Amino acid sequence: MITWRLWRALNRPTGLTAVYYHLFLRRGFVESTPYEIPALNLLAALLFALLPAAFIFFGVPFVFTAFTSLLPHTAAAIPLVVTAYGLALCIIVSGQIAHEHDVGIYETLGATSPGALGLHWAYTVRWIARQRLLRWLLLGVVAVGTFSALLGLVSSQITPVPPVLANDSSLTIARLVTTAAVIGQLWLDYIQTIVLSSLIAMLVPAYARQESNARLGAAAALVSLQLGLFLISSLAALSLALAASALPDRQMVYALAALVMRFAFREGAIHLIWRQLVRTLNAKPSELDTLVNAGL
Repeated sequence: MITWRLWRALNRPTGLTAVYYHLFLRRGFVESTPYEIPALNLLAALLFALLPAAFIFFGVPFVFTAFTSLLPHTAAAIPLVVTAYGLALCIIVSGQIAHEHDVGIYETLGATSPGALGLHWAYTVRWIARQRLLRWLLLGVVAVGTFSALLGLVSSQITPVPPVLANDSSLTIARLVTTAAVIGQLWLDYIQTIVLSSLIAMLVPAYARQESNARLGAAAALVSLQLGLFLISSLAALSLALAASALPDRQMVYALAALVMRFAFREGAIHLIWRQLVRTLNAKPSELDTLVNAGL
């Protein structure tokens, strides 16, 4: 499964070659150290001292109220949140890679042992590794969506067909299967969107070599793919659910069909984009082995 192999490689920055570390060193020398103002440091210390008490008296009731009111809608909003993360990845990474063309250093970095693919890969993994807080927030949103699905609050929003149940036993089985399928959709969307965004961020700068064009092209490509794949898989799943008139629960059929269809369509798109990336950047098998240590 190409998605899982790329996912593991993207989340293993220690397996990268010298390009990854060179980017850290080069950026460390280039980036300027911010100027510190003592008065602002004193104000920040005061705010941090008062923050716990303010949060206990004012923040906790607000967070609890917002959490309980938004909980039923969390899972339905997760694809938008994950896509926003993917957009940030695409826009920033594609712009950084294209910027190397603008400053005339792309060919020099691309001549290292991992090649041009190693350069594109290094920028992508570097951004993913540095955005730990953003990644934890995203995982928290997906976890809340999983929790709301376990409570049975989102199945009717994810599955747009009414259930037709025969008895209590079929009701229990259908709810369990539907809940499992909905949770599977949430986590698959999280994993496959990040992989898809990473590949788009690496591929677009190979064609659009100006920074602004690369950012715009990567964003447009991700949004178009996400929307197109979602609509196609949803229509296919809905058709199967409406055609399954003999089965006791169409909602369960839709949830399972949507899980399979969305995985299959995205898996195919990821496979095609990965192969195109390898061909476009003229990557050799030795470069791929050096890059991810996974025989991709």
